[in-house]
Amino acid sequence: MGEIAHRAHASKETFYNKFTNKNELFRAVIHRLTDRFASDIGLALGKNQEPRQALSAFGAILLGRLLSDEGIGLQNIVFMESRRFPEIASIFYELGPSRTLAVLAEYFDAQAKKGALRRMDSKLAASHFVGLLTSDMMMLRSLGLLGKPTPEEQAKRCRDAVEIFLRAYGQKD
Repeated sequence: MGEIAHRAHASKETFYNKFTNKNELFRAVIHRLTDRFASDIGLALGKNQEPRQALSAFGAILLGRLLSDEGIGLQNIVFMESRRFPEIASIFYELGPSRTLAVLAEYFDAQAKKGALRRMDSKLAASHFVGLLTSDMMMLRSLGLLGKPTPEEQAKRCRDAVEIFLRAYGQKD
């Protein structure tokens, strides 16, 4: 906390008045990062967006954020620190992945009601779609075995994931 206060050009006392412990600081950082992301995906998944367009936009945003140096770095910090501070893992999951899956599931429910997608377990479908998008890329990137994918590689992964998802959950022909 002292090092963070120093880098923020604040006194430790001021810093401790705002954040009494690491968990509060971590929650504030994660909240700031995820609020920007939530706003972006909310726009991508607008209720009037048809599934192919919306999922393509959502996928591009998700892959861009998760596979960025910042996204991989944050995930690696959470993985490393979660053994010593299990609360950090809960905070991260609640404000990041869980929140994202809930927004996506809500979009799927709305699209199923409109008849644009089949009726489904929307939470499971959200997990399926995110898995199609990220799967091995996240692990390989986190392990340092894959450099940052090019925009073209990310776009191809997104197109493929959308296509597979819509074959499974799209309207029957």
